Amino acid sequence: MVEKRKRINCVIVSSILQCICQMGNFSEAFDLFKEFREMNISLDKVCYNVAFGALGKLGKVEEAIELFREMTGKGIAPDVINYTTLIGGCCLQGKCFDAFNLMIEMDGTGKTPDIVIYNVFAGGLARNGLVQEAFDTLKLMEDRGVKPTSVTHNMVIEGLIVAGKLDEAEAFYERLEHKSWENDASMVKGYCEAGCLDQAFERFISLEYPLPKSVYFTLFTSLCAENDHISKAQDLLERISKLGVESGKSMVGKLICAWCRVNNVRNARQNFNVLVARGIIPDLYTFTIMINTYCRLNELKEAYVLFIRMTTMGIKPDVVTCTVLLNIPKFDTKREMKAFDVKPDVIYYTFLIAQQCKIQDLQEAERIFAEMIESGLEPDVVPYTALIAGCCRNGFVHKAVTLMQEMWEKGIEPTKASLSAVHYARLKAKRLRSRK
Repeated sequence: MVEKRKRINCVIVSSILQCICQMGNFSEAFDLFKEFREMNISLDKVCYNVAFGALGKLGKVEEAIELFREMTGKGIAPDVINYTTLIGGCCLQGKCFDAFNLMIEMDGTGKTPDIVIYNVFAGGLARNGLVQEAFDTLKLMEDRGVKPTSVTHNMVIEGLIVAGKLDEAEAFYERLEHKSWENDASMVKGYCEAGCLDQAFERFISLEYPLPKSVYFTLFTSLCAENDHISKAQDLLERISKLGVESGKSMVGKLICAWCRVNNVRNARQNFNVLVARGIIPDLYTFTIMINTYCRLNELKEAYVLFIRMTTMGIKPDVVTCTVLLNIPKFDTKREMKAFDVKPDVIYYTFLIAQQCKIQDLQEAERIFAEMIESGLEPDVVPYTALIAGCCRNGFVHKAVTLMQEMWEKGIEPTKASLSAVHYARLKAKRLRSRK
C-alpha cells in the first residue's frame, strides 16, 4: 500500500477526479479528493479546482470557498481558472454577491479577469435575473479593454430567457450591432430551457439559414416531450430537411414514440415508413413502442404483422417486446421466446398473473407465481400486488392475507392499493357472513 501511495501524484489524482466528475458523480469525486488529502499526497491547484467544481455542482458553495481558503493557506497561489470555477459555482447557486466579492478579491491580487471569467459572471448574473448588473458587467469589460464576444452575448441571452426576462433578452438581441447565427441559436436554446416552446419554434421558423444540428435536436426533443407540440416537431423535421439537414434514426425514432404516446399510430407509421424508405432499419425500442400502441388500440393484427416484419429485418425481440405480445390472445409468445432465447423476467410473469386473475383463473395465476420463483426470479411488490388483488376480487381473503404476511416476512412493503384491497375484502366477507 505504501509503494502504491508513493506512485500516486497530483497529475494522477486530478485525472481520476476529472473522470469521476465527467460521469456526474460529484459527491464521490469530492469524497475521493478528501481521501487523497488524508493520504498526505501533494495536491496542486488543478486537484483543488476539480473539488471546487464538484462542490459547486452539489450546491455546497460555502464549502468550496472554505476549501479555496485552505488551498491558499497552504501557499498554493490560485490562478484565473480557480477563480472562474468558484465564481461559476456561486452564480449557479444564486450567490452572485459572493461571486462579485471573489471578482474584487481576484482583482486585488493583481490577476486581471479574462474574457472567460467575465462571460461566466455576466451569464450568471443574467440567469439570476440581475439584468442591469449583467449589462453593467458588459460595460465594465469594454472599459477594461476586454471586448465582449458572441459567446458573451449568447450567455447573457440564454441567461435572461431562463430567468424569465424575455422582453429584455429580445431587446438585447435587437441592440447587437453584429448579429450572428450563434445569437439566434442561443435564443432558441434559451427558450427551450425556459420551457417557452412556442417562442423557440417561432424563432426557428423565422430563420432562413441552417443552425447547428445540436440546436435542432434540443428544440426537437423539447417539442416531442409535450403532447400538444408533437405536430411542431413533425414540422421541424420537414423544415430542416429543406435546409439540407438530414434527420437521423434517433430523431425520427423519437417522433415515432411521441406520436405513439398520444395514440396517433397513423402518423407514427408514416414516419416509420420514411425511415425504412431511406434504408434505415428502426431499432428494437421503436418497434416495441409501435407494437404496444397497436395492442393498446386493439389493432392486434397490425401488431402481429409488425412483429413479423421486425424479425424478418433481423431485429431480435427482448423480454419487453414479448411481454407486449401477450396482449395478442392467439399468439404463441412462449414459442417465440424459446426460438429467440428470450428469458422471462418478473414483469413478464406479473403480466401473466394479472391476465389470469382478470379471467378469474386464480389457480393458474398461483401456478405462474410459483413457476416464477422456481425459475430463480425473486418476486417484488408488483407480482405480489397483482396476485393479492386477484385473490381479493375473487373472494379468497385468507389467501390474500397469507400473501401479505409473506411479503412482510421477506421485507417487501405492501402498496397502499394492496392494503386497501385486503381491508375492503375483509369487510365484504364480514358483511356476507352477517347476512347469513
